[in-house]
Amino acid sequence: MREILMNLIRILYTAKQPLTASILANELAVSSRSIRNYVRELNVLSGVELITATGKGYFLNEKEVAQQLLTKSSQQEKQLPQTEAERMYYILEELLKNVPSLNMFDLTERIYISYTTLTNTISAANKYLKKYHLTLQSEKGELYLKGNERNKRRLMSHFLYGKFSSEAISLVYLEDYFGKVTVGLLVRLLKELSKQEDFRINDFAFKNLLLHLGIIIIRNKKGRQIEEKAEPIYYSEKDSSMIEFIISYFRENFAIELSSSELNKIFVLIKSNTNVLLSENQKMLQDIIDDELQRDVNIIAKEVFRSYYFDLNTEEFIAPFAIHIKTLYERIKYNSFIRNPLKESIKSSSPLLFDMAIFISNIISKMKNCQLPEDEVAFIALHLGNVIEKQKDKQEKIETVLVIPDYIDMGNRIQDEILLDFDRHLNVSAVITDQQELIQRSKLPELILTMIELDMFNFLDSTIIRLEPFYGIEQKNKILKQIEELEKKRKKEYILEKMDRFFYEALFFSGEKDQDRNVLLKKMTNKMHKEGLVNVNFYEGVLHREELSSTAFGEVAIPHHVMMDSPETAVAVALSPEGLQWNESSKVKVVFLVAINSHDSHFFHIFYEEIIQLFSNSQVINDISNVDNFELFKRQILEQL
Repeated sequence: MREILMNLIRILYTAKQPLTASILANELAVSSRSIRNYVRELNVLSGVELITATGKGYFLNEKEVAQQLLTKSSQQEKQLPQTEAERMYYILEELLKNVPSLNMFDLTERIYISYTTLTNTISAANKYLKKYHLTLQSEKGELYLKGNERNKRRLMSHFLYGKFSSEAISLVYLEDYFGKVTVGLLVRLLKELSKQEDFRINDFAFKNLLLHLGIIIIRNKKGRQIEEKAEPIYYSEKDSSMIEFIISYFRENFAIELSSSELNKIFVLIKSNTNVLLSENQKMLQDIIDDELQRDVNIIAKEVFRSYYFDLNTEEFIAPFAIHIKTLYERIKYNSFIRNPLKESIKSSSPLLFDMAIFISNIISKMKNCQLPEDEVAFIALHLGNVIEKQKDKQEKIETVLVIPDYIDMGNRIQDEILLDFDRHLNVSAVITDQQELIQRSKLPELILTMIELDMFNFLDSTIIRLEPFYGIEQKNKILKQIEELEKKRKKEYILEKMDRFFYEALFFSGEKDQDRNVLLKKMTNKMHKEGLVNVNFYEGVLHREELSSTAFGEVAIPHHVMMDSPETAVAVALSPEGLQWNESSKVKVVFLVAINSHDSHFFHIFYEEIIQLFSNSQVINDISNVDNFELFKRQILEQL
């Protein structure tokens, strides 16, 4: 409500007797005629006869309502926009959600800014609105948001998602924004459709649907429908019955007659945000996963194995992933993608997993002639997570032998307890009863857990932990500490070996500054090509990978080709103490340009994650970025691992 109206209420609220129009006009520095208009406006806005006129003047007829309005105004004042960005969002949200136009002079009073500040904010808003093909325009002192309805809804969606950039959209927030009744009716609609059409909606998609359907309702109630001519969508018989149900539901519950454009929009939203239920019935699965989809999933699994040596062709992965891809194809078809609130978390916590998802998204993009947004890449990473982690655990387990006397089944009991605690880390290949049996083994294990005294001289290459008869918390902590040391030692030895093989002094660039990212990458790539380490198209492939998703993590970047098909595996290093602008949001001080031959994909797995973990420490980054000597650089890396 406008500030001048609130000031009128404040004056009347504290008045001991009725006040004439001329007294009120003098107090507010307006005309008596304006006072009469304000009274009329307040009575309409409050929905009651808030102010009554008598022969003696005006007085508050509904003091309780006036108190509520003043309290609400006070709360709003505390939330007034302070920065230019806040003012811009405030103005745009008002025009999208509440009113068709804003009086510019009233607006300056309401948010306590000068007219000059307002014009500066409008100018900043128009720069921001370019990407939505919208503009803020003033006509006779009124401010309007100009552009087509579809783009206004895109902007509204962006605002709502912007409030939850790093977490899932809250149902409570949606209820507060669209109204509890509206959201409740939409929840009921989706549940009834899910039951009727036999589909499943995950939590992200469910909130996404609620948000977009809420926007459709709020804009329709303001008389703002999508006006463009609808492209024809050919519904199946089953789809037609769903459409009829939606038309009826919106008419009965929201008093909205949906146009063909709005219907198409809702149909696309539902088709691109829902999965068919995963049936255990093989015949039903075959109907859902057709030959083309099966072929595409098989190609993806084959290419992932060829490049990363991870086997995706498992029963637990293929069917759910195929159904996800089927729904993704619907989203590609209608260009209707889902936001993923876990995207940044997945990128930072599981960089290798995200890189594999980028690899898969690149295959899909070529199949469907499109480019997938990072949100969709993150959903693919979620599907990869379990199967990849299980295979990584299997590959990296520590070979272990238990030496336990054969007494009252003690060996089996302790083995079960150790596996319960350390199955992710240890591969217990044998349980034996004496030292001689251990000596006779063709290869000694990395770790020996023993209850009997061993002659250490015979097992110098193994780590030995002495067990007590009763396995408890102290034993558990002792084993865990040793596992951590062994894993750290193993990775350090592995990277030391690979650094000697894959890092070259000729590919070491120190003191880099004031250089464009692509210029630096071109310089590094040219050197690698001259040494015969990369193919002629390596540079273009590296830039393509950056276009898919930035390889910068904090102040370190690990650019690489999407494909692991270089003639040799090699790592070029560039150090910049002052930092290089990598993209709009990242400045990096250390660059590892990685070329991978398919036979060395395991090196990439370990190197990628270890380097990102190592360079999460800003002190390490600062120390290493200032190094100007190749041997010192290698030594510092190994000391920090």
